[in-house]
Amino acid sequence: MIQELYAATRETKEKEILSRIERAKLLIDTSDLKAVDSHGRTVLHWPFFGWSYNVKPSVLVAYEEIADTLIQRGIEINKQDVYQDTALDHLLYSPSFEMQTLLIENGATSGFLVASALFVSETLASHPEATRAASTSHKVDLMPGATLSLRLSGAVFSDRSRTGDPIEATVTYPLCKNGENLACNEGELLVPPGTKVNGTILFAQKAPDKYSRPRLVLDFSNFLYKNNQRSPLYARVIDVDNARETVRNNEILGII
Repeated sequence: MIQELYAATRETKEKEILSRIERAKLLIDTSDLKAVDSHGRTVLHWPFFGWSYNVKPSVLVAYEEIADTLIQRGIEINKQDVYQDTALDHLLYSPSFEMQTLLIENGATSGFLVASALFVSETLASHPEATRAASTSHKVDLMPGATLSLRLSGAVFSDRSRTGDPIEATVTYPLCKNGENLACNEGELLVPPGTKVNGTILFAQKAPDKYSRPRLVLDFSNFLYKNNQRSPLYARVIDVDNARETVRNNEILGII
């Protein structure tokens, strides 16, 4: 099922997309709904990826029907992938609301909101009256509001990239305890330049007409280390070093 729905998100013609979705429907009864792909995603993620940027009514209905069936069969609705994103995270920037409603009515939440709640609880736990362990572990966290300069390892496109596509970038300036700088004082370096970061495309949509702007939302999700370990990162784009695009509410907006 994952392979069929992934293939549906690569198709561009209505007939081929619907054909892929129908094949996936035939596999529901025999599929392991707990199975995940190489990015930690269940089959439930993929109908939302395809639905998020499509505009054909027949395709939207088909994606919604298969998503509803999977939810009724008991698939885990809040499964986070390796980028700490649930299915709902990939719909936060979608212009339509039917699928968001379907998820929320069935108890869906956002991986970002879960992490935010955990951060608040850990902040409270690190109060002086709390345990030394909680206080010590909290000191090494990157606090909200810190900024990083990143260089993408490959190009991304509003019209060719797809929701859910992986991205990778490299940190270009050191992040110090007092913020991003050309160099850090001794013992104040938090993230060195050259550190790899991965993530995913939360939303990609070409301009629907000549009066609208193309839209792209990137989610940077993990620091990657040479020992194959990673640590979670919750970051969005606040600026692009290019005069052709602007950023509004973390969305990269292209020119008309």
